[in-house]
Amino acid sequence: MMRSWIWAALALALGGCDRTHMSPHFGEANREAFQAQVIDLDAGNQVKPNPPLDPEEAATIARSLSKSLAPPSAAGAGNRDPVLVVTPPQATGTPAQEPPR
Repeated sequence: MMRSWIWAALALALGGCDRTHMSPHFGEANREAFQAQVIDLDAGNQVKPNPPLDPEEAATIARSLSKSLAPPSAAGAGNRDPVLVVTPPQATGTPAQEPPR
């Protein structure tokens, strides 16, 4: 008895999934309305530059970066912050030379 109710409910549910009541142009108005809202179709492909940092934020980031990259022995070197040297990679594949101090 329970199985027949399940089959009847399933048949009734699947009967509502028929698309014959829809016209071939169903949803065109919605698609046209959404398409009309797009101003620049290529907006998602444009690269936006990162906003610049204000001086306080840049100083805080530089200070925390230099402290995190400093060797542990440099922590007790006094008030002088360690120097962080960042050089671009060489085109020939040779390592960059450290500038004189």
